[in-house]
Amino acid sequence: MRVSLTHRFDCDPKTLWDVFDSDAFEERLAERTGVVRTLLAHSDEDGISMRRRGTRLAQELPGVVKRVLGSDTLEWVEVATLDRNRNRLEWSIELPAAIANRVDIHGVTRVRADGDQTVRTITGEIKVRIPLVGDTVAGIAAKQLSESYETAAVIARDLLAQRDRSAT
Repeated sequence: MRVSLTHRFDCDPKTLWDVFDSDAFEERLAERTGVVRTLLAHSDEDGISMRRRGTRLAQELPGVVKRVLGSDTLEWVEVATLDRNRNRLEWSIELPAAIANRVDIHGVTRVRADGDQTVRTITGEIKVRIPLVGDTVAGIAAKQLSESYETAAVIARDLLAQRDRSAT
């Protein structure tokens, strides 16, 4: 299942990356979504930043997902490689061993200047190879992923507006 989203922000690409990389963004994301991320590893080399974040979804999972996972909660590792020079972020999700070989979630986030704004485009792919429920689980994952990115866009816009008010 493919996911595709586009958002516009009133800033330049560098400022947008800085906002998404801020502690304030992480705090607000956790408050609004129940997704708590913990930095596991980080490296910066030649303008390329790699991050591994442990991620836990605090909300209860839908029944079909609970049955597939054998758990009421979901934890995963988010791997992200950001090339700020190319304004490109490649990301993937590493799931628990019980389902890791049956689920593949990955994508690319790109940003580009468009006049006084920056356009963020996210494309992703969710593949769930589980008989009978794979499409249902992929649909739920796609919906939650899309909602998370929509919420992230709102948070980023709020932080940008706050930053603009502080600058004046």
